[in-house]
Amino acid sequence: MKKILCYFSIFISLATSAQTYKAVYQEYINFSDVDDWSAKLKDKKFRAGYEGKMLLTYNNGKSSYTKNKIKVNNVDSDEVDTVRYNEVSILEEYKDQHTKSYAGYHKNYDPLLYAQDILVKSELPTYKWQITNKEATLSGYQCKLAKTTDTKGGSILAWFTNDIAINEGPREYWGLPGLIIQLQINKKVLIFLKSLEKTDEDIAIEFPKCDNIMTPEEFDKLKKDLFKPRTFVGSDGKTYTRGR
Repeated sequence: MKKILCYFSIFISLATSAQTYKAVYQEYINFSDVDDWSAKLKDKKFRAGYEGKMLLTYNNGKSSYTKNKIKVNNVDSDEVDTVRYNEVSILEEYKDQHTKSYAGYHKNYDPLLYAQDILVKSELPTYKWQITNKEATLSGYQCKLAKTTDTKGGSILAWFTNDIAINEGPREYWGLPGLIIQLQINKKVLIFLKSLEKTDEDIAIEFPKCDNIMTPEEFDKLKKDLFKPRTFVGSDGKTYTRGR
């Protein structure tokens, strides 16, 4: 009887310990290097043209990073168009720390005829973070600065907080001893936390189901084929070459 009660109490403890974090991030993208983002963000035209709000949902080692939805006059709508980066719009990103897997879900990938869905799956990147002694208060949290490089050798700067003890962050970045509050990617992308909510809601996070699954190498080849110059004969009988 004692064993049954013990098992039951453990079950209740596990059931009530489920915690989900919902973090809204603001993204800014510039196609040339930015050395001073504080000065750049004072430009209203820049803020209007290159901003997007993204929602990070985290639960027990799994996360999704999707375009944030807001309520406008009681109607569901997207606040801004999804930001494009490196000619590709990744609408949704998923991480699973348990299986060390990562996926970018390209919904209605527009360069393809009929805008097909593509799920690009790969191994979850593991970053060698260098935690520095620099500290700052960002988005209301006491943060430390960590540095690393991406798979192409680009510079990554991440400010994380120990106050939120989950090793998560925007996009494919993770692995620090606390939530990433602000992220700078190759001096071209700035992402910072706007709001954070912690709930007891047990949200299941799974990779999207998609018939069109590719590796990163296959997806890169597809992009090259889609955007390579093409020669055709116009209605006037002349030959033209256009790059896509």
